[in-house]
Amino acid sequence: MSDERMDNIEQEMYTGSRELEETESATPSVNPLNNQPPNVGRERNASQLLRDIADALQHIVRTIPATTSVPTVKQAPIKELRKYGATEFQGLKGADPSAAKNWMETTKRVLQQLDCTPRESLICAVSLLQGEAYLWWESMVRHLPDAQVTWDLFQKEFQKKYIGELYIEEKKQEFLVLKQGNMSVLDYEREFSRLSRYALEYVPTEADSCKRFL
Repeated sequence: MSDERMDNIEQEMYTGSRELEETESATPSVNPLNNQPPNVGRERNASQLLRDIADALQHIVRTIPATTSVPTVKQAPIKELRKYGATEFQGLKGADPSAAKNWMETTKRVLQQLDCTPRESLICAVSLLQGEAYLWWESMVRHLPDAQVTWDLFQKEFQKKYIGELYIEEKKQEFLVLKQGNMSVLDYEREFSRLSRYALEYVPTEADSCKRFL
């Protein structure tokens, strides 16, 4: 074979090789982003949708106030009563009504200091009853509906049982005829304050109390 023929063959092979390289370089890569199978795109869209829903739910949870919390029930402060000066009441027969009156006044003052509700006041006062006094209260409310067993009922029935209307009337009359006489101003003020508790209808206000004191 002549040299010219060999040169032509080599030139054709070189040209064909270059054309093949150019063709391969111009061919798109396998599975580009825009030519992915349909199921791949659907999976990606579904995954993104789930993430969007989860984000939206988290945002809602963060913005909704916590209104479903269970309210706590305040317990009656029975253990605190004695720290503030409350004492037990036995309700012994023949006891001086003034002792019962003083007990009730002291107990009410302690309950006020503890900021007790009427329900808590009832529970605390009953917890201080001992012996005959507790048996009396149990018999009093045994057949009553719970709705009728109130702090007001306790005060009313306690006064009737241990203080009595006659005793209160006697103290009221003592207040109405009270004069300073030979008492010092301090003693007169103390006696005036003690007896005025039984005659509040005569001194309903501080101004009325001052007028009568003078």
